Amino acid sequence: MLKRLRLTAVLALLLGGGLRPAAGQAPGTPPLPPLPAELQAALRQNSSPTNYATAMQLAGVAYYAKGDTAGALAYARLALHQAQRLHNAVLQAQAYDVFSNCYYLTGQLPQALRYAQLELAQWGTRPEAAVAHNLTGYIYMKMGRPADALVALDRAYRAFGEAGNARSQLLVDNARGGLYTLDEQLDSASFYLVRAARGFHRLQPLDPKNAAQESAALGKLATLAARQHRTADAVSYARQALAVDVASHNPLQQAVSLTLMAGALLDVDSLPQGLRYARQALALARQTHRLDSEKAALLHLGTYYSKTHRPDSAEANILRAVALTRKGGTRASQGQVLMDLANFYHANHRPADALRQAQAVDALDSVARDPTTTLASLKLLGQLAHDRHDEAAALGYFQRQRTLELRQAAAASSKQMAALRVRFGTERTEQQLGLLQVRTQAQAQQAELLRLQAAQREGAYRDTLSRRAQRQQQERLRQQLAVQQQAALAERTGQQVLVLTQRTQAQAQQARLQQQALRLAAQQQELTRLRTQRERAALGGGAVVLLSGAGWLFWQYRRRQAGRVAAAAAALRQRLAADLHDDVGSLLTQISMQSSLLRETPHSPAQTLARLESLAAASRQAAQQMSDVVWGLGTDRLTLH
Repeated sequence: MLKRLRLTAVLALLLGGGLRPAAGQAPGTPPLPPLPAELQAALRQNSSPTNYATAMQLAGVAYYAKGDTAGALAYARLALHQAQRLHNAVLQAQAYDVFSNCYYLTGQLPQALRYAQLELAQWGTRPEAAVAHNLTGYIYMKMGRPADALVALDRAYRAFGEAGNARSQLLVDNARGGLYTLDEQLDSASFYLVRAARGFHRLQPLDPKNAAQESAALGKLATLAARQHRTADAVSYARQALAVDVASHNPLQQAVSLTLMAGALLDVDSLPQGLRYARQALALARQTHRLDSEKAALLHLGTYYSKTHRPDSAEANILRAVALTRKGGTRASQGQVLMDLANFYHANHRPADALRQAQAVDALDSVARDPTTTLASLKLLGQLAHDRHDEAAALGYFQRQRTLELRQAAAASSKQMAALRVRFGTERTEQQLGLLQVRTQAQAQQAELLRLQAAQREGAYRDTLSRRAQRQQQERLRQQLAVQQQAALAERTGQQVLVLTQRTQAQAQQARLQQQALRLAAQQQELTRLRTQRERAALGGGAVVLLSGAGWLFWQYRRRQAGRVAAAAAALRQRLAADLHDDVGSLLTQISMQSSLLRETPHSPAQTLARLESLAAASRQAAQQMSDVVWGLGTDRLTLH
């Protein structure tokens, strides 16, 4: 009862629009995307634990079909958690299938392989294991393990044949075509891919699953045609794949087709169209988290900018592709991307950077680089060594390149013979084996011719080294002779310098004597000048003393005269004050008293007039006295001056 209540609560959260990390989600993860409507209805009708786990698994499949790998993984975790609690092997296998497909699409191949193996362990010998075998083959192909991929695809093909599943056999044909492409068996690859594309188109072309497989086969055919330098066929196949993806509304596969279309158009120098498809592919790959498609789009952008003479933009995009390859994706593509960067540096006359990247490719293990990339790196390293006149290193790289080419030729011949012996047992097979032996002999002759050419080239290298050693010996002899000549010349020059030094020293001594005589004459002149200055200074000092004494006497005279003038002025002021006090003061007092009596005592008009005349006479007398005093003051001043 408690378990049922818990499932009901989880269902309510799911139907409400978002589930927090409580039922299978890790802490800190974002809420789940909405559950599809049909699954919500199914859970409302029956919310048992098994139906809940089935709904979560179907939700993961639905979001995987939309290209939302994050949502698919979130629901797959819930489905796996519930299936493990129920001990349901089928539901666990289906959840593992969602995990492996999501990680495969996002380029996380080790995780994809681990979950695919877990799925196979859950299926056991059931017919459903064929799908897991098929996906395992794809994963091994992308990881650069063709032998393991072929084994997985053979198991898938047999399982599909026992079940009478023609469509799944076409899936295996599609995968075989890709495997033979990686194994450089291009004719077989083309046969299987054409058969797969036609078969899926005949089944149900409007079915999204069939459309995706048809697009994948056409995309591989486009890649195959591009490798065989059939650019027109590559453009045609890529265009057909893109049309199928657009019609089926498959964004995951559409990103791959867009990158193929961009690459094919850039190969035929349709640069504007190639740029447009590359940008669309980059945007869609980032939206659907397709690391391999994003890397391919960045490399196509680098090709476009290289062809349009914009090396900075080209280098930036190629470096982004390198960083993306190191972040995730197929390990087998690491060497190819680094080799693209090395070729870019070599084409732009940057030998140091090209050497560093080519050496990085050469240092990778066999999983991270294919034989074609290895040969390209050795060829570039040899060319760079030859350009810097390091013939010994160039010879070593050429020998490694020749050994690898012979080994590949022998492996290809033995592989073809073994395949014919296994698959055919008729007389026609023997005839084909005879023809193959003849071809092998021709290849052996060609290998011998290559060996002879290599020997000739090695002899040429050794002759070059010998001539270079002779030139270096001659250069050393010339340098020794030049050193001896320089030593003799230096000795003669030293003697001449010694004579010149002695002569220069005698001249310098004479010059010093002349300078001493000149200094003595100058000193005599200076003494005479100083005596004259001293006499003049003595005369000037006496004159100054006399002038100072005369000035002092004149100053004393002026001071005594100023004292006498000051005393006379003081006596004059005293006399004037006494006169003003005695004469003018008495008159003014008389005027004041008569004015008071005139104001206070009434009189007749005649008396008043008489008193007024007396006041006027007193006033005139006071004024006359004041004028006399002033005139006397002016006369004294004139007399003093």
